[in-house]
Amino acid sequence: MRFRGCIVWGLILVCVCTANGQEEEALVEELQAAQVRLEVAVEGKAALTFVRPLVNVELSFIKRVCEPSVEQMKQIVRAATKAYLATGDLVQDENNNVRRLNNNNGVHLRGPNSELLSENPYGRVRRDALKYLEPILSQPQYETYVEEAKERDRFERATAIGLAIDILDEKVGLTETQQSALMQTLMKDWQAIDLQWILNYVQNQQYLPPMPKDSLKKVLTPKQQKALDSFQQISISFGWGNQFGGEVKLNEEWIK
Repeated sequence: MRFRGCIVWGLILVCVCTANGQEEEALVEELQAAQVRLEVAVEGKAALTFVRPLVNVELSFIKRVCEPSVEQMKQIVRAATKAYLATGDLVQDENNNVRRLNNNNGVHLRGPNSELLSENPYGRVRRDALKYLEPILSQPQYETYVEEAKERDRFERATAIGLAIDILDEKVGLTETQQSALMQTLMKDWQAIDLQWILNYVQNQQYLPPMPKDSLKKVLTPKQQKALDSFQQISISFGWGNQFGGEVKLNEEWIK
């Protein structure tokens, strides 16, 4: 590994001597990217290409909320590229059910080629960002990212819970007061809900997502609870397709 790294950086030194201005800078960046690919390649698992758009979206989010300098953004993109190239470890052994289900709160996730995934790629991309941003950003910039990311997560969870309540309303008929009460209690009690997961139920409304029973009991009438018991509440798996970000349209493509 050390020998290969020396070859790459040796190429940088040789080529920089013959390049000028923007060409020099572009060449250095290209060879630095090659070094990143080389470092990650030794792990033995290829990056998941369907995760790349999610990384690019996150990088644009970082740029918008943190306002990094040009030099900081270059460092961020390089760190994000390294993290992206390591995403091959999201693919799990078919027999590793315990780890996979624990990480996904009991939900089965599959990639576009039916590969088993250890976690929601959105969560992986965002967790990676929390790690690589801290040494690059100033403390105020990093704190801004953390707060904005928390607010985004809260908004997404509220959206997911709202969708679940809409599905429940279709089955048992909720009053506006009950819908409001459920939103309040589920925002407190239902931490494990996942927006991408709940979208499966929006498209398959013959099923109900498993919802916290104690929260429902606080709000539903006995008649509604009886009606709810007649419906099948199951935890369905979801596959990673276009509706989950595989074909997001980007204004900025940081990693190509």
